[in-house]
Amino acid sequence: TTLTIPPALNSIWRWSARGIYKTGDAKRWQSEAAWKIRGNKIIKTTEEEVSLTVHLYVNRRRRDIDSVTKLLFDAIQESGLIKDDFQISVLLIMRHWVAKGEEPHMNITLTQMDR
Repeated sequence: TTLTIPPALNSIWRWSARGIYKTGDAKRWQSEAAWKIRGNKIIKTTEEEVSLTVHLYVNRRRRDIDSVTKLLFDAIQESGLIKDDFQISVLLIMRHWVAKGEEPHMNITLTQMDR
């Protein structure tokens, strides 16, 4: 599945007198990503452990590769593929540079692990 890069980690949360909440941009990205992950398939939720591979295609701007994980995990859970993001027991993130004029994006693969 190919997804856009989520909002920066330091911009997904806001604080108010009523507590901490996810920003509108973060919620939108998460919902759109969940929809793309789910696609138009009827899926069965797994309760097994899974492995997640992320190929992160970014421009030369400094970006920590782990900054994509929180919203991505939440989107995968929202998609219904897994019951809880706790099930992601193996995570591999590889950074690649996009070609000039190419939009930053990421490709993800979720694999159910053998027992």
